[in-house]
Amino acid sequence: MKLAIITGASKGLGASIAKRMITEGTGIISVSRTENPELAKLAAENQVFLRNISAISPHRMSLNLLSAN
Repeated sequence: MKLAIITGASKGLGASIAKRMITEGTGIISVSRTENPELAKLAAENQVFLRNISAISPHRMSLNLLSAN
C-alpha cells in the first residue's frame, strides 16, 4: 500500500491532492489544523487509510501520532 503525508489537506490545494490520491488508492496522513469530513467519506468509500493529525500545537501532534493505529 502506498502512503502519503499531505500538509494542509483540509482545504484548498492540499485537499485536492488528497482527494486525487485517495481515489487512486493511496493512504493519507493529513497534517492540518482542521479535519475534512469529505476526505473521511471518500477514504471510507475507497477503503483507503486516512489519519488526520492536528497541527494546532506540537504537543497535540505527538499525542495524535502516538495514538495512530
